[in-house]
Amino acid sequence: MLWETLKRLFSLAEFSACHLLLQGLVKMSLKSHGSITEFVEAIKRQGCQLKELESMVLNWIFVSVLLHGLGNTYEVFVSSTIQNVRQKELPAPNEIISQLLDKER
Repeated sequence: MLWETLKRLFSLAEFSACHLLLQGLVKMSLKSHGSITEFVEAIKRQGCQLKELESMVLNWIFVSVLLHGLGNTYEVFVSSTIQNVRQKELPAPNEIISQLLDKER
């Protein structure tokens, strides 16, 4: 009985931690960071923390949050990326991150 209680408590704690990390990830935006590099690094950190908790963040969620957080300044980039997804499969998050970092340079 004690073992079951402990398992339940720890699984709830993991869920809470995952929820808070995902919530932070969804609320991120380029406006709240000084540059694309800082924005991308913050998103990557949140994603890594979620993975450490053995939580699987699907690529489409990660890419969607990244694109959403860019705001109006990158509207052409976001539209282009979405248009490309319609024609082929979703690019890997690292591919989009590389493209963003290249644009900043």
